[in-house]
Amino acid sequence: MYTRRQFGSIGLAGLGLPLSAARIDSKIRGVQLGIHTYSYSTLPQENILDTIIGSMTDAGIGECILLARQIPASVDYAQGRDRFERAGIAIFGLSAATGENLRKPFEDARALGAGAIALGGTRPIARQLAPIADEQKMTVAFLGRPNMNATDSNLISKPDDYDEVLQLSKNFALCFDIGDATAGGYDALKFVERHHERIAVLCLKDRNRNGVSMPWGEGDTPVRQILQTIRDAKYPIRCYVDCDYKGSDRLADIRRCFEYARKVLE
Repeated sequence: MYTRRQFGSIGLAGLGLPLSAARIDSKIRGVQLGIHTYSYSTLPQENILDTIIGSMTDAGIGECILLARQIPASVDYAQGRDRFERAGIAIFGLSAATGENLRKPFEDARALGAGAIALGGTRPIARQLAPIADEQKMTVAFLGRPNMNATDSNLISKPDDYDEVLQLSKNFALCFDIGDATAGGYDALKFVERHHERIAVLCLKDRNRNGVSMPWGEGDTPVRQILQTIRDAKYPIRCYVDCDYKGSDRLADIRRCFEYARKVLE
């Protein structure tokens, strides 16, 4: 139904990472693991880039989607890019909000060396962004709000909504949250299997069907089965930690999430 795009094969140069850099390798049996830096949102945001880089380095996580609001006003995007590159970390995508200037997220992503933009987005926004994504030749990965019972027709919530958005541009992809999907009534594994050619990134979290985030392995989200399916089927899908459950130590929880994913894949 869709034109196949090998999002998983974007190289180091495409991510803005010099080939000579000592990159942290967090690819496990062919599955690229990383983190969405939203995972650090509950921590003090002063010097948050230092916290993120230190945490990723300590855990051995080599890629991320960087939340735009975590880049301080005092740090321009080129400086931010340099700090991650010197740590051996690749910024795959920029998670940004759209404002009046729809081209700004693309400009910011390029300054960071990122190859993609990750957006919450709505169906009207997707229609406006489609020609810009084609012009810029940059991947726009829509997160949406997966909910089988959504009533707002503007939201990207139901499977048909995702299908409609993907048809708008060959440069559109999905940044799909399997925890949110489980809470929204989806069969997350079946969705991944059906859309694997157009999923750039999976946000990994474990939620129960009542919408409560749990330590991985304790909720209703088939995190293990999805990771192993991606490994065995060789789907070119990045799998990023999106840790948001209530724990006593967020940095330790992030490390535990990454170790869970690594062990499942080994």
